[in-house]
Amino acid sequence: MTLGEIIQEYRESNNMSQRQFAERCGLSNAYISILEKNESPKTKEAPSPTLAVFKDIADELGISVHELMTKANETKVSMGQRMEYSQLRKEIHDDVVAILEERRSPEQDLLALFRAMTKSDQEKLLDYARYTVDSYKRPDKKR
Repeated sequence: MTLGEIIQEYRESNNMSQRQFAERCGLSNAYISILEKNESPKTKEAPSPTLAVFKDIADELGISVHELMTKANETKVSMGQRMEYSQLRKEIHDDVVAILEERRSPEQDLLALFRAMTKSDQEKLLDYARYTVDSYKRPDKKR
């Protein structure tokens, strides 16, 4: 199921227009339309909403980000242009903690989140991880 299908199902069961849903989520009507159609008008590809968008929609649906991402398993997630750790932590920290506490393998959760990212974001994350490891290995690095 895509995020758009989840939104449309919720809206219809609550007799809500796209505009009403968008306003309640703090998103634009046009963006909700794109999500429901599961196609960007410019690229003709499925949209990749950010974690912040997932959070806004999950809040309106009354479920956790984890539940929403699990239901929307066909939707790719974008980390956004400038997602900072503090912003990410603030927006989904409680859900991340809940996920890690309810399962025995945090590695599986991290791998699932990685797989849900766009290829571009996966590459950025891997580049950052390599940079961090290389920086740590430098002999001139003070610890």
